[in-house]
Amino acid sequence: HSPVGGMAHSPVGGMPPWGPSAGSALPPPEQPVQREQSNNFDPASHPLVGVPNVEDLGQPDQLPADKEVDALVAIFGEYLTRCLYSKSWNLRDAALQKVVIDLNGGIYANSNPSQLLGGVAAILRRAIPDKNVQVFLACGPFLQSLCHGLLATGSLRRPEVHSALEPVMPMLAERLGDANARVDKIARDAHVDFAQSASVGSPFAAAHVLRPPKKKVVPPRVYTCRLQLLAVLVDEAGIAPDQREGLDLEPIVKIAMEWFNNSNADVRENAVRLVGSCFAHVGLDRIEPYLAKLKPVQRELFDAEFDRRSNEEPEPISARARAGGGARDQTSLPNGGGGAVWGEMPAPQVPPPRGPTGVGEASADVDDTACQFCLRQDSTFTPETVDVHYWRECPMLIQCDFCQQVIEIATLHEHYAKECESGAPARSKASELAPGSCVLCGIGVGAGEDEDWRDHLIRDGCRNNPRDANRFSG
Repeated sequence: HSPVGGMAHSPVGGMPPWGPSAGSALPPPEQPVQREQSNNFDPASHPLVGVPNVEDLGQPDQLPADKEVDALVAIFGEYLTRCLYSKSWNLRDAALQKVVIDLNGGIYANSNPSQLLGGVAAILRRAIPDKNVQVFLACGPFLQSLCHGLLATGSLRRPEVHSALEPVMPMLAERLGDANARVDKIARDAHVDFAQSASVGSPFAAAHVLRPPKKKVVPPRVYTCRLQLLAVLVDEAGIAPDQREGLDLEPIVKIAMEWFNNSNADVRENAVRLVGSCFAHVGLDRIEPYLAKLKPVQRELFDAEFDRRSNEEPEPISARARAGGGARDQTSLPNGGGGAVWGEMPAPQVPPPRGPTGVGEASADVDDTACQFCLRQDSTFTPETVDVHYWRECPMLIQCDFCQQVIEIATLHEHYAKECESGAPARSKASELAPGSCVLCGIGVGAGEDEDWRDHLIRDGCRNNPRDANRFSG
């Protein structure tokens, strides 16, 4: 079973316990815990001023004794650093939003660039592998501010930037091909942004994409995503030594030919396309040695791609939808993606919607008129109303009794066992449940694949599912 967000049974989109907008006629069936607000609360004096709904945030945890913590406190202050290290995901999310607001607002414009880069990289090392999807989604604007702000000032030397980002890039590469479409898109866009940055460059951006995934067994979409991203980088940067910022031909074609042996047709097709991108830059003579062991029927696939590339007009990077991940709205970039002086950029975009986006073999172009879990199609869905559907209606999802986050029912057992922030109570609950069975009714769910769960929760119906009344004929 493929968990939400492509991570070990993450909460759905990091969805917080919030409800529909004010004025909604229907009270939610699953009520979140409401915090009592002080009449003296002043958002303008809060350390996270500018972050939406700071009045709903709890108090951050105390900091551990650590040299990295001390360095972050010196740059970002104690309160924000406490938020970054808190067990509560919404505090970590809010801290990332606040750093983006301050970066774009020029708060750190007079800071030492090297120290600031070190602090930003330390934050990314914590946030990129975060198991909560919403925290990673907050990395999107954060990475944009880094690439189009700090790195665009020209105040940092490339070796210094590479040294700071070296631990970050393998983490970012592991998010490529994530089942959550927005997570995958953020990871792709970040690689393209780094490749286009004069302080980073394409060879560095591609280095960890060319390495095998950390897990020995991964879904085909992981290979497909990496192949698509490499093709875009090759199309844009070219091949060395013909292009100064080009990629080395041998590792690119070798990995394409290795993954061409994959049993999945999409992986093989994208491997052929990657080799075609290399062919478009270097010609057949330099590609030919890598094709020597192909069977005639396999060789025909490559020859057809070479013919196609020979006869087509070059396609600009924007038209290629940024590594296959859907064209990014340039208004989400500081100064619309232009080269404004850092510190003079406008306020950042509204944070990403607090909701899930994809499961299984999701396309990176998210269809907001369809539920990514129960597959219900509704033309009246908008990004806001489909989030409400996730939060209170979808029969594939449920609110955790312990932490109030919305979780896939299919992954609820492992959420209890490994990830629920309530700790011991959830672990105790997990010990009472039988793996491979529905946590609500105890019935076995076959092989536990997506369709098995849809059969049980939607087509047949689970007698103990509080959202069973929302089933439809799937």
